[in-house]
Amino acid sequence: IEGDTTPAPSLLRIGGGFVTGKVDPVGSEVTITQQPASQTLGASSALILEANATGTSPYSGSTVFWHWYRNNEPLLARQGFNPYSRQLVIPFVSPADNGAKYKVLAYVMGKAVFSEEATITVNADSTPPTIIAANGSA
Repeated sequence: IEGDTTPAPSLLRIGGGFVTGKVDPVGSEVTITQQPASQTLGASSALILEANATGTSPYSGSTVFWHWYRNNEPLLARQGFNPYSRQLVIPFVSPADNGAKYKVLAYVMGKAVFSEEATITVNADSTPPTIIAANGSA
């Protein structure tokens, strides 16, 4: 943006799902070698999804880049977790996450491939709270 004085290192990274360009795909390959797995979790549990891939490109070497999606929408870093890694960690899931479908885009310059979808089942938290300690006077 014209006139913006924010130093470049302070800006959020723009993922490949938003910035694209044409690169000759000849010589570029990427293959998912580990698909993310569907999971059943209790509410308030951490969700950890992992994928792995191999790739090569005459433009970017063997570095594979990642971008996670939830229900076909790209996840953004400002949502409190890193969607640009082969491992996605979401600290807490809620019943609203039940049935959500996650997948990851693995890419090298010139070639990209989506993983299979992993469906998340979230069971409601049915454990009542327990009082551990109480302080006070009568």
